[in-house]
Amino acid sequence: MNVNVDKVINIAPGIINDLWLKSKELNHTKENIEKIMKTKSKLKNLFRSVTSEASETLNVIKKISEIARKHFPNVFCSEATNNSLADDLESPLNVLIPAYETMWRVVLYSILEIKVRPSLKKDYDNKELNFKEIDDAVKTFLKKPNHSTLKNDSSILWCIIQETLRLYPPTRHIHRVDEKNNTVTIDVEKIHRDPENWGEDANFFKPKRFFNKMNKAYIPFSYGKLKCVAADKFAPTLAAILISAILDRVDDIILGQKTKESLFQKANLPFENNRRAFDKFEVTLTRKS
Repeated sequence: MNVNVDKVINIAPGIINDLWLKSKELNHTKENIEKIMKTKSKLKNLFRSVTSEASETLNVIKKISEIARKHFPNVFCSEATNNSLADDLESPLNVLIPAYETMWRVVLYSILEIKVRPSLKKDYDNKELNFKEIDDAVKTFLKKPNHSTLKNDSSILWCIIQETLRLYPPTRHIHRVDEKNNTVTIDVEKIHRDPENWGEDANFFKPKRFFNKMNKAYIPFSYGKLKCVAADKFAPTLAAILISAILDRVDDIILGQKTKESLFQKANLPFENNRRAFDKFEVTLTRKS
């Protein structure tokens, strides 16, 4: 049986996004539950050709792993085995949702803070953002886009990614169930913006706060045994590649008026960090000459 890996990779994110929106924004009436189940069914059908045979499923994951190792030679990516994938393959969403949801957010908000906020605030003066320094870091990183370059030779780019994840954590709340079956909720966004943890400038985008050391109150990828496996190398490196590619090619970014209103709360506050802010996202990009 031949598995179309490209089809899985290209189509799945759109279905996942549709499923996420339906589950978050619809009232749980019988009609709306049926809509959610219909979308879930589409996702299951997409993976049916993959999961009907364990060996073929493993081949798909191995193919994705090979792509990762090829483009990120310095990023740890373990060899796929039947045992290591047993739990993940039971639900392909375990693999796709975390990567897809995290990546688009960190890339978008990084670009908004670097390219858009200065144009929205006339008296903008962020001494943290030296645009020549950022431009040089981008050029250096793109010559050899791997984790080592990111940490050692393009450190401002690394700090931008960390600061974006601090202000705009992809997972705003973490839910856990304790031994007594009580649900415990951790408000990641509140922790990341708490002045007691980050100082009076907690609401400001200041990447260089990460030059010295990582704050223990920084948990965008959770913590401990359940920490995201891509947190240390793969996710930051991939985000850096996407952000650098955009900054290297785009000269100006202009938001539509409705988009400005939905995203830009106040001059000294972070952008809105929820999906509804992107319902009518209008943007014009000007390519560098």
